[in-house]
Amino acid sequence: MSFHKAQRRCNIKRRFLPFFFTILFFLFSNSHHLTPTSAFTLSDNEPIEETTTLDLLQISEMRVRDIKRRLVRTHGYSNTELAKMLDKKELIHTLSYEEHKVYQNIQEKKKRQKVKRGIITALICVCVVLFWPLVVQVWEVGSVNFVVYTDKKKYEISRCNELSSKKGYIGILLLFLLDMLQLWLTTSVLLSWFISKNKYFFPIPSLSIRPAALLAASTGGNAGPLGQYGINIGSMLVTWTLRYVKSKVEDWMGKVLNKAMRAQRKAQREWESNEEKEERKKAKALRKEERRKRREEEALKERQQKVEDAKQRSASSVVTNSTTANEGEGEEKDGGDEKKEETERTTDDDNVTNGEFYSQGEVPSWLDDGTKEEEQQSQQSQPYGDSGFDELD
Repeated sequence: MSFHKAQRRCNIKRRFLPFFFTILFFLFSNSHHLTPTSAFTLSDNEPIEETTTLDLLQISEMRVRDIKRRLVRTHGYSNTELAKMLDKKELIHTLSYEEHKVYQNIQEKKKRQKVKRGIITALICVCVVLFWPLVVQVWEVGSVNFVVYTDKKKYEISRCNELSSKKGYIGILLLFLLDMLQLWLTTSVLLSWFISKNKYFFPIPSLSIRPAALLAASTGGNAGPLGQYGINIGSMLVTWTLRYVKSKVEDWMGKVLNKAMRAQRKAQREWESNEEKEERKKAKALRKEERRKRREEEALKERQQKVEDAKQRSASSVVTNSTTANEGEGEEKDGGDEKKEETERTTDDDNVTNGEFYSQGEVPSWLDDGTKEEEQQSQQSQPYGDSGFDELD
């Protein structure tokens, strides 16, 4: 029961996690605001940010030179334009108008950013809800791979500890660094499809190959605009180099551990007694005998399997030959019957042409078109002669 309860709790958590992330996205999307860019000093005691705007009350409390200074520095007024404004009220209205325009621009920018952030948040939430099973599967696969990798490294470290090999520790460290470099390179290549440049990306050399330019150079033509497009093979070369170096480090590490294991065995054998040496030799001989017997059994099984396969193939060939022979006999019988029917038809046609049926006064049914009945009617005698009608009268 406890196992089923725990499984139900896990399923409930998995179901509610997308909604939890959705709520978090909406909360963070509404909590951000624009940050000021720089500061503008109005006076010695009152710092005012450049993006902040002043209302009419604040402007009316300012001095004339401060108003002119803000118009010049912030809004780009010239001295000639300011010289035309003789009254302070005119300066106040001008500055308030410019500040109001800046305030409207800032509010419109905030609205655009909020709408953009809301759309992006909605799309992210929809993608998270739709692809949540895929995300869970990827997470599980990644966690399994991480556990496998950590177990492998733990085993390697334990072996180096057992063999007391310092070079083995150096090899493990080098392999770890190479794995991290490969992970960094893979992540940078994947993110480069969405982000053009970033200082945290792997420094990939630019080695572009332009297929259109190569084809044009071989044919002697002009590649045109397609000659400017190319494929960067720098990431491929870096990947191949890292794999090659990793394979060499693994080979070197295997040799080092093998050498350390042999040295350890040799050191252990130096302190063995004669009885222990004899027991070790006997155990070695027994292992060799077991391996030999195992190989013989495997060879015998393979021979038996080959014999059985040959028997099955021969039986299947016999069955196929018998079926083909029966089919041939059936075809011959069908051919003989067809030949008999054809000969009978030809004899009937010959009899008709020779007039055998007409000599006997018989007409075949397939030639009877009503001529025989007409002849019989014509041969019958008339009941009355030419004067028969007169006699009846």
